[in-house]
Amino acid sequence: MRDQTLKIVTLVMFVILGWSTSLADSYATFETKRFYSANNVYFVEVTPNKLATFYRQTPRRKKLWSRALPELPAHLFITDDGARVVMVDFYYGNKGSQSANVVLVFDEAGNQIAGHPLNVVANLSRVTVTTSSAHWYYGAFFTPDQNTFIVETVATKCVPPEVIAHTPEDRAVVEDCMKTTPFEALEFSVATGSLISRTDIHAKYVEQEKRLLHELELVEKEHPPNSDLVYFLLELAHYYQEHRDFIRAKEFYDRAIPIYNKALGRNCVSVAQAVGDAATNTRELGNSAEAEKLYQRALTSLDKTQGDPGIVSPRAIKVYEDYAILLRLLNRVEEARKLEQRASVLRLNYPTYKD
Repeated sequence: MRDQTLKIVTLVMFVILGWSTSLADSYATFETKRFYSANNVYFVEVTPNKLATFYRQTPRRKKLWSRALPELPAHLFITDDGARVVMVDFYYGNKGSQSANVVLVFDEAGNQIAGHPLNVVANLSRVTVTTSSAHWYYGAFFTPDQNTFIVETVATKCVPPEVIAHTPEDRAVVEDCMKTTPFEALEFSVATGSLISRTDIHAKYVEQEKRLLHELELVEKEHPPNSDLVYFLLELAHYYQEHRDFIRAKEFYDRAIPIYNKALGRNCVSVAQAVGDAATNTRELGNSAEAEKLYQRALTSLDKTQGDPGIVSPRAIKVYEDYAILLRLLNRVEEARKLEQRASVLRLNYPTYKD
């Protein structure tokens, strides 16, 4: 009976996680990728067949070693002297084995000198596990002297309760329990690859600003930064904008939008929405002319037609309304009314849309 109950609880947990977390669960195709040292002197090129080739690229590119990896890396770090490469495994425990190595250390000749399994680096009783991944990793970096490599982990707030989430109250309890939080900092000797200490960090980044800044820092420690870079830049821009620190918010919008634009294209809806948010921030700074340029740029992508409102992205609603505020400040009342009217029509057309 207990086994059957646990199976039901597990099923419920996965259903809840499907709508309550932002953790992706997909088998993305690995494409040939290069990972660089911070000083850009060294890089490792990894191909989909798990072949890693290590190069020094100054003064002239030179191949130093090549070897087959046990698995594909999601994260890979190289010391500035090229003497060590640290890899974090791409897939959940190498096809599901909790005892398989997920943190691996290689020496200057490409020999693996250390490996640390998933069930050692993570508290698996408090790790969200999906079909393809165990979401235990928070970030990693070398200390400034590069003698120590630190891997930070995450865990759920508590061990999932052994109850079936029948009521909204039950679901709220389970959902809160399954939220992730920073858990431990694991310190590894760069020289030997051995795990030398572990420290509790769950209370270190409780403040939202501190946590967001640290998460951005973790992304920037990777070379090149991973795909979350724009996400954290925009999270910080929104945080400072909400706290009316518009100058600081502008700093992060200015960094995020060019990267976003290059990656997705100027006409991408998500990019246009970010431009609209930046326009509102610029309006709050008192730069009406620049704000209007940004609003118009956003609407070029979001407002594809003056006809059927069903063709217009619902994300244009907030841009219309925010742009109208600017126009009223400029005493351009009739133009503002037109935008407000279009926003109202869209809200009727998309009744479930939330800004």
